[in-house]
Amino acid sequence: REAVRAASRVNGGAQKLAGLVESKTLDPELTQAVAAGLHAAPSRSTREMANRLFPLPPVKEGKPLPPIGQLVSMKGDAVNGRVIFNTTGTCHKCHIVNKIGREFGPDLSEIGSKLSPQAMFESIIFPSAGISHNYEAYTLVTASGTTITGLITSETEDSISIKGDDALIRTFKMDEIDEKVKQKVSLMPSDLQKVMTVQEIVDVVAYMQTLKKK
Repeated sequence: REAVRAASRVNGGAQKLAGLVESKTLDPELTQAVAAGLHAAPSRSTREMANRLFPLPPVKEGKPLPPIGQLVSMKGDAVNGRVIFNTTGTCHKCHIVNKIGREFGPDLSEIGSKLSPQAMFESIIFPSAGISHNYEAYTLVTASGTTITGLITSETEDSISIKGDDALIRTFKMDEIDEKVKQKVSLMPSDLQKVMTVQEIVDVVAYMQTLKKK
C-alpha cells in the first residue's frame, strides 16, 4: 500500500498503476489503495484518470462526491460535524472519542494530530486503502459451521479471542476452529458517504480536525 501511494505521486508510476487496473492484473487487495492514491495525486492528468477508472461514489443527495481536493477546500462546521459523527454518520458505533462510543475501530480522540484533512477524506471514501496495524479483520469458521468476523485480540496455542463489531470479545478453543481467514478489506463500511450529504461529510472531517493530542 505504501509503494502504491508513492508510485501514484509520479506520472510514470501512476500510468503503470492505471495499466494494472485496465489489464485487470492488479491485486484486488490493493484496489482502494490505488484509487485513493490516484485521486490524491499532485498531477491533474492523474486525477482525471482516477475519475475515469474509479468514479467517486454518490452521497445522500444521489450526486457523486466532488474531487477530494475540492472537499479539502470546503469550509466545515465542526459543531454540526460532532452531531453527525454521533448520529447519522454512525461513526460512534465503531470508534471512541474521549471515552464515548464503541471500542471496535481505532480510538479517534487524537486523530486531528495524526491525519491531514485529505487523509481523513480518503479514509472515509476508501477505508481499505490503509488498514491500521492490529485492525486487520479475520473470519473464524468453527467446527459447528458458525462464522465470526472481527479483530483478533489474543491468540495462543490453546485458544483464540476475537472482537466483533458489537465490541464483545468471544474466546474459542483452538480445537473448535476449522479455519482462520484474513480478510482483504477493512471492517469499516465502504459506503458511509451514502448516509451523509457532501456538507455533512465536510463537517465530520472539520470535527475530527479538532480532536487533538492534549
